[in-house]
Amino acid sequence: MVAEAQFSTASVSVQPGEAETLSLTLHNLGNRTETYTLVPSGLLAGWVRVEPPSVTLFGGTSEVISVALRPPQLATTPAGPAPLTVRIIPHDDPDDVVIAETTAVIGTFHARHLRLRAHRRQFRASSPSPWVCRRRAVSRGAASRAE
Repeated sequence: MVAEAQFSTASVSVQPGEAETLSLTLHNLGNRTETYTLVPSGLLAGWVRVEPPSVTLFGGTSEVISVALRPPQLATTPAGPAPLTVRIIPHDDPDDVVIAETTAVIGTFHARHLRLRAHRRQFRASSPSPWVCRRRAVSRGAASRAE
């Protein structure tokens, strides 16, 4: 193993539509300079951004990387715990992948929207309330009918 990675917290809670940023510490355990690519993976990969996505470390040094999680504000966003996983891939030996993992607890989406649409209706001026609809007689030729 050429690297070691660890999140700053064991778990993180986030509500849909909000963002939470975590720190990931990456240590180069080798004696030589290595470049690593950091790739989000797993179920939450589409909601995770890693900054910077690539890091070069001298042997025996470490760096703190920012990992942002932002679940979408949708009713279909699954609530509950899920693994937040970042794969660390060394450029010199891409088969020696290191995985950093923590638990993300996604909150429940509770937004409800109500959209009111106004309809135009004709009311009599003598109507006691605009919400009361009265019948009116409409003349159609010789016959008359109520609507």
